[in-house]
Formats: sequence, C-alpha cells, structure tokens
Amino acid sequence: MGSAHLKEELYHLIETGDRRLIKMLYAVAKEYTTEEPSYQLEEEMQVELNSRVEKYEREEMKFSSWDAAKDQIRKRAKDAL
Repeated sequence: MGSAHLKEELYHLIETGDRRLIKMLYAVAKEYTTEEPSYQLEEEMQVELNSRVEKYEREEMKFSSWDAAKDQIRKRAKDAL
C-alpha cells in the first residue's frame, strides 16, 4: 500500500470516526512528531536496561525459539501440578 493510499484511508477514518478514534489518532501522531519521547524510564529501570544491553553485546544472553519457549513453559506448568 503506497503513501497516497494510506493517507486517503486515514483521511476517511478521521472523517467517519468517532471522537475516541480521533483522539487516539491525534495522540499517536503527536507522540510520533515529538522530537524527544515524552516517556522517561525510572533510574532503576534504566540501570537494568543498560545491564541487559551490555550482556547482549558481550553475547552472554541465551535466546530460545518461540516453540522452545512454549515447550519450556508447558513443562514447568505440568511439573508444578
């Protein structure tokens, strides 16, 4: 879908949308165009995030496929019963 088509669809949604939809679209557009994000992590959360990023960059993190993660969760749930 090209930009022109998306703009046309968005215009139609705004024209036919209720107040709630228009307010949501406005909030998203305003957040997107804001140069600095309006959210701020708490210091403790930022420290934890930085720690995890550093571990990732040192390749010290283990990742699983979605199927493997589901299997692990199911096994833990079964073992807990």
